[in-house]
Amino acid sequence: MNCERCSEDASVSHHDVDGFAYYLCVPCAEEWDAVRDATTVIDAAGRSPAR
Repeated sequence: MNCERCSEDASVSHHDVDGFAYYLCVPCAEEWDAVRDATTVIDAAGRSPAR
């Protein structure tokens, strides 16, 4: 089956990305996991006040 991100004909697995279902190959899934882990939520105390 083809990866829905890079179109590589490879073994894919199901992933939910921003509320949508995708079938991603291992490299694309690992890249997505790295992006998702890097975008942690900052609590309100760590934000600067709005001006």
